Amino acid sequence: MIKVSVIVPVYNVEKYLEECLDSVCHQTLKDIEIICINDGSKDKSEQILKDYIKKDKRIVLIEQKNQGLSIARNNGIKIAKGQYIGFVDSDDKIEPDFFEKLYNAASKNDADIAIGGYKEINKRRKIKTILRYWKNEKITQRTKMLETLLGTAFVWNKLYKKELIINNQIYFPAHKTYEDGFWTPQIAACTKSVCTVRGAYYLYRYNFDSITNTTSIDPKKQQDARESRLFYDNFILENNLNLALSLKSKTKISLFGINLFQFRNYGNCWTFLFLGMPILKGKIKKI
Repeated sequence: MIKVSVIVPVYNVEKYLEECLDSVCHQTLKDIEIICINDGSKDKSEQILKDYIKKDKRIVLIEQKNQGLSIARNNGIKIAKGQYIGFVDSDDKIEPDFFEKLYNAASKNDADIAIGGYKEINKRRKIKTILRYWKNEKITQRTKMLETLLGTAFVWNKLYKKELIINNQIYFPAHKTYEDGFWTPQIAACTKSVCTVRGAYYLYRYNFDSITNTTSIDPKKQQDARESRLFYDNFILENNLNLALSLKSKTKISLFGINLFQFRNYGNCWTFLFLGMPILKGKIKKI
């Protein structure tokens, strides 16, 4: 029985691909399949994938012309055989027991989604913990569940029950960047329970060539970012969630280059700062 299908989209990542695949192949949870989608790579990524197939029979390779991350993930979902589905970006990696901890928590609690923490690998290869959960907790109360789930929009620090995705026909938007911002609210709307998992970590690599870090020079990516943020914020407002996510506006009063007062409006929340320190916070109620 396949417990987890790990979906790994691949596009021109020869520099990091072996490190990524090693981390997935050496998971302490052995009952997994590793679905790699080669999205028309032009570097040595394809050959690396073919070499790994010879070493690990759990790897399934899909070859497609370059169509983007969303379609690559969708094609992986369509052939996945596992009880749960997880996503790993091919320039990142995961700790050895990442999927075992997520799967055990999800199956024990019959949760739709299990959520782990994540660490960031910077350009000097130093690792910093960004998100951690201090306890294993099953959450079914809707508001708390949504706030926990949407607290991070990323798909890769979570494990999803496959039937949740398939039964609700939730797929990533084709030819869009910032696809996680579209996916997470849709999956959240169908979710009945989540569980947080202590000590499970995804390792995200801060990549200067990534989509996020090249958005400022690409009008299409800028438009996708705006649409994704709007979609995400609207879901937060519609569900009256206490989350401060995307910065919508910022007003400041400065003296001799020093920011004395600052008012920031994040999504449905606002913060008032004095000398850079938050002194008042509030929530904008939907009328």
